Amino acid sequence: MFSFEGDFRRTPKEEKASLLHRTQEERRKREDERRRLKNSIIIQSYVRGFQERKQQYAIQRSSFDHCVCQCQTPSGPQLTDSATLSQLVRRLLFFYRHSEDRQRMIWMCQCLVKHHAQFIRLLLGPERQSCLFQIKRMLGHCCRQFIFSAFTEEFISVPFIEQIYHFFVPALSDPKLAFPFQNFLWSLQSTIVSLAKCRAQAPWLFYFVLSVGESGLGSLSEEGLLLYLNALQTLLPLLPVTECNSRADVNSDSEDEEEMTSQPTAAQDGRWLSVRYITEECVQKLDTKQQTNALLTLVWRDSASEEVFTMMASICHTLMVQHHMMVPRVRLLYSLAFNARFLRHLWYLITSMKTKMITGSMVPLLQVMSRGSPMSPEDSNRIIPLFYLFSSLFSHSLISVHDSEFFGNSAVGQSQPSMMPFSLAELVTLSRCLRDACLGIIKLAYPETKTEHREEYVAAFRSVGVKTNSQGTQLYVPSSRHVWRTRRMGRIGPLQSTLDVGHEPPPLSVSEERHLAILTELPFVVPFEERVKIFQKLIYADKREVQGEGPFLDGVNITIRRNYIYEDAYDKLSPENEPDLKKRIRVHLLNAHGLDEAGIDGGGIFREFLNELLKSGFNPNQGFFRTTNEGLLYPSPTAEMLVGESFTRHYYFLGRILGKV
Repeated sequence: MFSFEGDFRRTPKEEKASLLHRTQEERRKREDERRRLKNSIIIQSYVRGFQERKQQYAIQRSSFDHCVCQCQTPSGPQLTDSATLSQLVRRLLFFYRHSEDRQRMIWMCQCLVKHHAQFIRLLLGPERQSCLFQIKRMLGHCCRQFIFSAFTEEFISVPFIEQIYHFFVPALSDPKLAFPFQNFLWSLQSTIVSLAKCRAQAPWLFYFVLSVGESGLGSLSEEGLLLYLNALQTLLPLLPVTECNSRADVNSDSEDEEEMTSQPTAAQDGRWLSVRYITEECVQKLDTKQQTNALLTLVWRDSASEEVFTMMASICHTLMVQHHMMVPRVRLLYSLAFNARFLRHLWYLITSMKTKMITGSMVPLLQVMSRGSPMSPEDSNRIIPLFYLFSSLFSHSLISVHDSEFFGNSAVGQSQPSMMPFSLAELVTLSRCLRDACLGIIKLAYPETKTEHREEYVAAFRSVGVKTNSQGTQLYVPSSRHVWRTRRMGRIGPLQSTLDVGHEPPPLSVSEERHLAILTELPFVVPFEERVKIFQKLIYADKREVQGEGPFLDGVNITIRRNYIYEDAYDKLSPENEPDLKKRIRVHLLNAHGLDEAGIDGGGIFREFLNELLKSGFNPNQGFFRTTNEGLLYPSPTAEMLVGESFTRHYYFLGRILGKV
C-alpha cells in the first residue's frame, strides 16, 4: 500500500544534439592525447637514437684508435692477420665521417694496399659477401672525390648546350633520382680550388647547384646546409655582373625585349647558352621562396654560429655591392631587414668580433676601426660584410618606423616597440659606435702619409660609409624632434676649419680633407650652428673671390627698359650672354619714353629690378604659370604653345634669378 517504485530524483533531460557534441569532444580529446603520446614517443626515440649513435660512434672510434696503437707495438696483434684487417675496416665504415676521419681512411687504405694478399683471402671463405661489401664501401669513399671532380669538370662547369640545360640538369634535380647532393657539396669545396678557370666556369656550376638545391634542400642535414651556404658564398662573387644587374632601376617598356629576355639566348656560335642568360637565371633562382626559406632557417636558429652569420653577410654583401641588388627587390634581404632578432644578433656579433694585437691582447674589431688603424685582410673580410649588411638592413627598416614606435609609448608602459630591435639607450650607444666607425674609416681614407692602400680605403668608405651615413640619417631624423635626445646622439666637437678660397687655392691639407669628408658624408654629427658658420664663411669667401672688396671692380652693366623688364632681362642675363651671375650687377633703367631714370645703382636699384623681374616672370599673364583655387602657382601646360620648344629655358632663367636673389 505504501510501496513506491518510481525515482526519487528526476533524471535531467538532455537533448540529442548536446549529447552528440559532448561525445564528439571527448572522442577528439582522446584522439589528440593519443596523437600527442605517439608524437612524443617518436621524438624521444629519435633523440635517444641520435644520442646512442653518437655514443657508439665515439666508442668505436676510440676502439679503432686503440687497436691501431696495439698493432703498431711488437707484442700486439699484427696487421698481416686478415681477421684484424676486416675488423678494422668494419669499425671504420661504421663511424666514418669525412670531416673527422679522413686521416684514418688514408691510413687504412695504405694498410690494405700493403697487405692486400691477406685481405683478399677472405673472398674465398664464408665471409665473402662481407668482404665484398667492405671493398665497395672503401672504394666508394675513396673514389667519390675523383668521380665528382670529373663530373664537375666535364659536364656542369662548361657552357651548357640546350640538351644539358633542358634535360640533363632537370633530370638530376628530380627528387626521385635521389642525387647525392650532400656528398657532391663535400667534393665541391676542393673541386673549386683545383679548377684553373673557376671564374669563367662559375655561372654554369652555380646554376647547377641552385637547380639541384631547389629540390634537395629538404633532404640536407644541418651540416649539408652549411656546405650549401659555403658553396653559395664561394660561387656568388665569381658571377659576372650583367648589364641588367648593373642598371637595376632601368626598366624596359618594350614587350618584345621582355619576350627575348625570358627565353634562353644562344652564344655567337649558336650552340651554347649565353653567360648573361645563365647569370640572370642564377640570380632569379637565388631569390625563390624555397631558397630564401632554407637560408633564413640557418640564421634564425638560436644555435646559429658566427660562421653562419659571416657567410650569410658575405652573400648579402655580394648581392648589394657587386650585383647592385636593392633591399626591397630581394626576398632574402627584405625578410632579414624586418627581423628584429636577426638585427640584434648581427649587431652583437659585430661588437663581439675581436682580433689579436701585437701585445697579445684581444681587441674588438669595431674599436680598431674606430681608431683608424689598418686591419689585416682577414679581419676586414670578417667585419666589413657584417657592418655593411647591418647598416643597409637597419636603415631600410627605419624607413617604416613611426615616432611612436621609435620612442615607445611611455604612457602605456611600452618600453620597447615591436618593430624596433633596440631600445633608446641602446640606440644612443649604437649611434656613437657608428659615428666612431665612420670617423675611423675617414682617417684611413685620408691618412697623414700617403699609402698604397689609400684608394682601397676610399672605396671602402664609399661603400660602408654611405650605408652608415644613410642609417645615421634615419636615426637622426626622429631624434632631432627631441632636443635632449639629439644632444645625446653621436655628435663631435666643433670643427676648426681653415678652408681658404683664393685666386689659386692651394691643395687641401689632410685635416681639411677629413673635415670636408665629414661635412659631405656625415653632416648630422656636426651641430647645426657650426654648419651654419662654416656655410656663411664659405659664402663670404666665394663672394670675396668673385666680387672683391674694392669699389672700382669690374661687374656686369645692363640697361633695362622698365616697360619690357622681363624681355630685356631674359636677353641680357641669358646663359649665352652672361654665364656667371655671381658677379656684381649694375642696372640702368629707362622709363617709358626711353629716357634715363635718375639715380646711380648702389644696390637699391638692383633690388628693385629683381623684385619687378620676379613679379613679371611669375605673373600668370606672362603665360609660364597658372594659379590654383588656393592662389598657388604651378607650371602652365600651354607654355610650349606660347614660346615654342625653348619654353624650358625660361624656367631655367627664373631659377637663376631666384638663386641670385
